[in-house]
Amino acid sequence: MEFIIFGAGYRGKRLQEYLGSENVIAYIDSNQDRQKELFCGKPIISLEKYIQDYYDIFLIISSVYAANEIEELLISRGIYHFTNSDELPTEFSRYGNYGFIDRCNQLSLAPEENYYIYGFNAFSLMIYELLKKKVNKVHIILNQSLDNARQECARKRYGDIIVPHEDTIKIDKKVVFLAVREEEELIEQLFPSTKIIDAFDYTANMPEYYNEKINPLRGACSKRKRCFIVATGPSLRDEDLQSLNRNEEFCISMNKIYIYKGEWRPDVYVCVDSFLISESEVNIKEYTSKIKFIGDSCQQFWDKEHENTYKIHCITQDSYNVVPRFSEDICQKVYTGSTVAYACIQIAVFLGFKEIYLLGVDCNYVKNSSNNYFFESDVADNKNHHEDRMILSYMSAKKYADEHGIKIYNATRGGALEVFERVDFDSLFDGGK
Repeated sequence: MEFIIFGAGYRGKRLQEYLGSENVIAYIDSNQDRQKELFCGKPIISLEKYIQDYYDIFLIISSVYAANEIEELLISRGIYHFTNSDELPTEFSRYGNYGFIDRCNQLSLAPEENYYIYGFNAFSLMIYELLKKKVNKVHIILNQSLDNARQECARKRYGDIIVPHEDTIKIDKKVVFLAVREEEELIEQLFPSTKIIDAFDYTANMPEYYNEKINPLRGACSKRKRCFIVATGPSLRDEDLQSLNRNEEFCISMNKIYIYKGEWRPDVYVCVDSFLISESEVNIKEYTSKIKFIGDSCQQFWDKEHENTYKIHCITQDSYNVVPRFSEDICQKVYTGSTVAYACIQIAVFLGFKEIYLLGVDCNYVKNSSNNYFFESDVADNKNHHEDRMILSYMSAKKYADEHGIKIYNATRGGALEVFERVDFDSLFDGGK
């Protein structure tokens, strides 16, 4: 259970908090000036130093926004034994109050059973180390979504415990733990008549995460006609917010909407990003909104009391190839799906709305621009916002809405989101503007 974290920053620190200090050997950072320092009590090393002295240790890429570039760099050096943090369960990003051992202690084990873990990543290796101390037999099955180079690496480095996915039909499958996020239909096809335990999303079943305080809000707005989810894209106008205010529309908004100083305020405010919650704690506390839903990703925020504020357990589902799940019960969990607007849609459905309008959801960020939001910024936005993953989230929302008689419309002025039927915002009110 030894790991080296690529990225000596905020997310790297959070990873060590979850993994345990004893299981983190060092950090990799490309900044030569930092390679003489300690970070969280661990040495910061270069990639060359890693290859020379630590090559056998599994890597976890902590960065979200630079993950693609780091992955390409590692592959160019022939390194395939790594995991991106977005391939790991939500606790690796420090959502929730419980660590790896807390999660695994919830699992019911029978020592005499044969166990298999589906998926090869840092999480599956951790489960393997835990299970082999408690059960007779345990192996890791390579997941189909793993590219060929990483499959070959897994076979070479961990051959004695690896089962190729093409051989799954041949094995005596007693219990299979899912350690990756895969489509349910694929899993059912691979493991018919097998007990499947979704270890990846297991905390969603943990009663410790259930927030009973939210329950009275279930269906509370079912008699209202509609609601607006107001995002913070550059297309959002002051006149739009004035119109919403004048017509007393029910609104859900998010993140840095507190920068707007006009009369309008949302009925519900939502923030799930740990860095933003930490950075904006005072703004969030002082912002006027009837209800606030804040993710459990920033524990220091919850060390204090916050009026009219509800904690929601967030499940990160940031993947290129898997459509995020949709939560029907936000008391237990909310799926973040690469965009807080997706969480807002789940909240709107929980509140009972059957007609939802999106506003300011531009979904087309320009890298290194200072105009990616409705407010001007002094700092250029150099993040990779993964719009393709956002689209997967909106597709999931539309599928759920279509299956449950819910209408979602896009009232954004322009932008790149075409998943939902577009409507003209001004036409939604008597007399237009």
